[in-house]
Amino acid sequence: MARAVTTRGLRPCRAKEPGESRPGSYPAPAARGGQAPRPGRGIPYRYRPQLQCKPEHDFEAGELTSLLFIIGLIILIPCAVAFNRAQRRLKEWGVPRAVEIARYQGWVSPYRLMNQAHLTKNDAQLVLREACKQGYLYQAVNGRYYIGPPPR
Repeated sequence: MARAVTTRGLRPCRAKEPGESRPGSYPAPAARGGQAPRPGRGIPYRYRPQLQCKPEHDFEAGELTSLLFIIGLIILIPCAVAFNRAQRRLKEWGVPRAVEIARYQGWVSPYRLMNQAHLTKNDAQLVLREACKQGYLYQAVNGRYYIGPPPR
């Protein structure tokens, strides 16, 4: 006799003996001879042409590509100009603030500028690089920025 088996909290079931079928079930069908395969089997796109686009709805990809390119330029150019203006304003405002912090504290780092001028790390690094280009600050080996030209 087979023992009862449970599967993850479901009701217990009786294990099947080899060759045993459940009561009320039909026996397995005999081997199917030379029957044709049932319709609807196989690769769907071969047998269902109604799902494919009809040629009258096709359009040239070149028209769409050029249209998207023009729309992208219309959107991209004003964004690039606005970004450039924002960076210019940030440099105009941030360089004097970085020099002021360096004079008062003796040195300035990107983290100190971030904390005292409420900037992001990338903006603080941008401001400090610009201050170095303009000759107000120089970067020492320790990563800090000091006032004046670098020592010789």
